[in-house]
Amino acid sequence: DPARSHAGKCFLRMRTLGGATMLQQAIKSTSDLLPGRTYRLSGYVRLEGTKANTATLEIRWLNRHGEAVQIDRAFPATFAPDWKHLVLEVPAVSSAAVWTQVRMFFEGPDVRGEAHFDDIALQSLPNIDVEPVGKPLPVYTAREKATFRISAPSLTGTSHTLKIQLTDFSGRAQGDPRTVPLDPGHPVSHELIIPD
Repeated sequence: DPARSHAGKCFLRMRTLGGATMLQQAIKSTSDLLPGRTYRLSGYVRLEGTKANTATLEIRWLNRHGEAVQIDRAFPATFAPDWKHLVLEVPAVSSAAVWTQVRMFFEGPDVRGEAHFDDIALQSLPNIDVEPVGKPLPVYTAREKATFRISAPSLTGTSHTLKIQLTDFSGRAQGDPRTVPLDPGHPVSHELIIPD
């Protein structure tokens, strides 16, 4: 039903008769794992006719024998009459993991109701390390000059551009964003003035 999907022409529909319903990616179509990267699983869920059931996304990290060595779950959606965005970021993965497997869950005590899933995507992102220069912790006072060392050990290819935005404790932007070049294997230092 394209009119009811989040994007595209269709979405996955799960019905419950009580207990749990789950769909998982087949082992033969699992994704190879790239070391030293952050993994982000995202998607949209919607619940219809439910009272207590939840819907969520999960990543299983598999070893070379296909056995789970780590499992991570997104925070579940409990009330979602409209499409709700779920995001799970995993920055540290077991060294024994070589594949990822995506799962979708619809579970709880309800004996009727549906969960809808759409736009499920698994992304591999380079880890970006940011360390304060000259300080053990990144704690600064107003108008203090703050210098950071920025590197991306797992970045490949040629030169990349990094966008830097300073925010306060509540996530509000402080000043204009800046862009700096970042080459694989070559950390850069960047200086910021902490505003009042």
